[in-house]
Amino acid sequence: LRAAGDTFWPAAARLTLAWFVFTPMAVLVVLRWNGGPSGAMLCLVGYLALLAGLLGYRFRSGAWRRIELIEPKLV
Repeated sequence: LRAAGDTFWPAAARLTLAWFVFTPMAVLVVLRWNGGPSGAMLCLVGYLALLAGLLGYRFRSGAWRRIELIEPKLV
């Protein structure tokens, strides 16, 4: 998606999932439920699975194909 000029959407998805899903989930699992490093890694796997699902949805939607990479010439 980045090579196709679609940079905002993937970046927003990564930041949103990282700060509002992965970080709270990892803190909860590691500190509250004593999950340790394996609990943190399990949260990372969950985060990556959610991110892959969102980016796959974006790819299949085709919205990235409608992005203008080259501005029209002003005559």
